[in-house]
Amino acid sequence: MNKVRFKCFMRERKQFSKFGNETLLSVSEYYGVKPTRDIVKSGFYETRANSLEGYRIVRRGDFVMNYMLAWKGAYGVSYHDGIVSPAYAVFRIDQRLAQPHFIHLLLRTERMQTVFRAHSKGIIDSRLRLYPNMFLAMRTDLPDHTTQRNIIQFLDREISRIDQLIEKKQRFVELLDEKRSTLMGEAVTGQMDVQTFRPYPTYKNTLMEWIPTIPSHWNEGKLKSQFGMQGSGTTPSPDYLGHGAIPWVMSGDLDDDTVNATRKTVSRVALRDFSALKMFPKGSLVIAMYGATIGKTGILSSSACTNQACCVLADPKHEASSRFFQAVVVSARNHLIQQGSGGGQPNINAKIVCNLRVPMPPHNEQLNIVTYLNREFSRIRDLECKTQTSIALLLEFRSSLITAAVTGQIDVDTWQNGGETDRRLEQVIRTDSV
Repeated sequence: MNKVRFKCFMRERKQFSKFGNETLLSVSEYYGVKPTRDIVKSGFYETRANSLEGYRIVRRGDFVMNYMLAWKGAYGVSYHDGIVSPAYAVFRIDQRLAQPHFIHLLLRTERMQTVFRAHSKGIIDSRLRLYPNMFLAMRTDLPDHTTQRNIIQFLDREISRIDQLIEKKQRFVELLDEKRSTLMGEAVTGQMDVQTFRPYPTYKNTLMEWIPTIPSHWNEGKLKSQFGMQGSGTTPSPDYLGHGAIPWVMSGDLDDDTVNATRKTVSRVALRDFSALKMFPKGSLVIAMYGATIGKTGILSSSACTNQACCVLADPKHEASSRFFQAVVVSARNHLIQQGSGGGQPNINAKIVCNLRVPMPPHNEQLNIVTYLNREFSRIRDLECKTQTSIALLLEFRSSLITAAVTGQIDVDTWQNGGETDRRLEQVIRTDSV
């Protein structure tokens, strides 16, 4: 394997768009180079530039680098024709010497990212730069053309196997999440008796828009009727945040579980100086009312304050009520969101939350449902944890296999003939059953 400078098989492409009507490409440390339209969220602009005239031309097979973020891995070979910001660097690869896909695999390894960082110049990370001339002067190991092709074929085949297994495991995690939602919905709406695992004997119609029927012996009413206190909070001035030991809950701290920690805190001085800031007791049910987290919930594990984006229901009538009605609100989330206003990202208010009509089983059944859900969710969490561990091991193996192949640490023919990938995958699969 020969060590050569990048300038031996790369040249900077200095072509610029006349009209800016080519496909806009994005460069990221996470995915390399992709058309911007494939990654932007619905409702967001591909770019805020008035014109793309003068943007750099990119041809399929070119290496594109954001030299201001090269130390973070913001580069890759483009598999699309298009244009990128004029602040980026574009390099044409001499395909007589180097195959673009091999270069992509080689330079996207963690090892090469470390090398890029070491060659970047700057006082602090945010100022590190790897300018084109500095990049082209760097050296790398480059095997002959035939070896590059063999490595690419080997990796395409082996990585495809790993990716298929990862995809199956990710789908399994999604199915577990769907199962969690199904179990919760069936239990809290009375579709299934958690003691017998069968429907209840008789049902009656309801006034609830989101649940047509409930067991005949259940009641229904407004959510607020099951709690002795309702309220919200406020946001103190910045000088008061981060001081003291009182948790201050924001909607982003809610994940439909217990609120054990918050990103920010306040002090008793803030409670004194801001009348709208209230302390809510342990066990209170918190519900997000605004933005992307609308409808998310949490149960306070200790006394805490909240901001104005949270509705709090405190002092539940029964021991299990907070947990039971948390599950009810999670199941009713879509209905709650539909009651909101604000267009693409609606908001709800405390009145909508408090007046939500909910099923009200007898207290002992609420307790049974909470116990059942806790048990089933624990089993699901165990499966998710094992599966996520397996996915992490597969991703680690995937990365290490690419690095080993493109840097010559393994002979791909010996590896394949010896069935090494099969053995490694079997080791990973065994972690699922531990």
